Amino acid sequence: MRPFLAALLAMSLLSCTTTAPRRRVVAASMPPMAALVRLVAGDALPVVTLLPAGRSPHDFEPSASDVKRMQGAALFVHAGEDIDGWMLRSARAVAGEDAPVLAMRAVAPDPARDPHLWLDLEAVRAFLPLLGERLAEADPAGAAAYRARAAAALDSLSAFDAWARTELEGLREVPFALLHSAFEGFCRRYGLSVVGILMLHPEGEALPRSLGDVARELEASHALVVFAEPQHPQRLAESVAEEIGGVVGMVDPQGGPDLPGRDSYFGLLRWNTRSLVEGLGGAR
Repeated sequence: MRPFLAALLAMSLLSCTTTAPRRRVVAASMPPMAALVRLVAGDALPVVTLLPAGRSPHDFEPSASDVKRMQGAALFVHAGEDIDGWMLRSARAVAGEDAPVLAMRAVAPDPARDPHLWLDLEAVRAFLPLLGERLAEADPAGAAAYRARAAAALDSLSAFDAWARTELEGLREVPFALLHSAFEGFCRRYGLSVVGILMLHPEGEALPRSLGDVARELEASHALVVFAEPQHPQRLAESVAEEIGGVVGMVDPQGGPDLPGRDSYFGLLRWNTRSLVEGLGGAR
């Protein structure tokens, strides 16, 4: 058994001996999942998050103190075992094998689908009503409000989608590269021209040979922008941008509560859309 899980089990047993009441919360694996939960939970259930802003979920392992904040959670929400499986292990360590867990992967079971499902608007569209129902089960007194907020979030999702299509419409022919694959599906949705991805494996770095291949592809397509992410080292993006005489832009798949403009779900999507518009508009 992993050390942190053993510690969590010990804490769970200890918590059974205390009578101090705990305020009910919803536990979310990382900032974007927490942001989605807040859309539906509103002020009725506070949301706690394990992954700090700026950290990659791919190699994260929560400590016992990280997970202690989840004790007594009414629901544990995460994206899926292929990106934040540590959340499922943590939930079970805190609440047992029958922990009330909701994985976003449930609405997109195809394992070939990119695991950054909160950036997949069709997955989000399917997930919001499911989230509303699970919160209603956890807190029946607020059921009608959860369902209403889920419906309102769907309307906001449609409005964002229409706005993003308009903003990105004139940039479809501008070629560019991504440091990491998180935004590939989002960019393809709006017809943008992704011609290279530098990091094929999120836990590691691209090999020099593959970087050279990407640089040649970018040069051949006359691309001048490489979009990096704050969760991954930028030196790869900077190296390739220098090779092609281009620039580095920034997209952020996760955001966080202390990041202005990226502290809500739709704020994060709009921030990234504007970043793409700025970076690609300057490369036309």
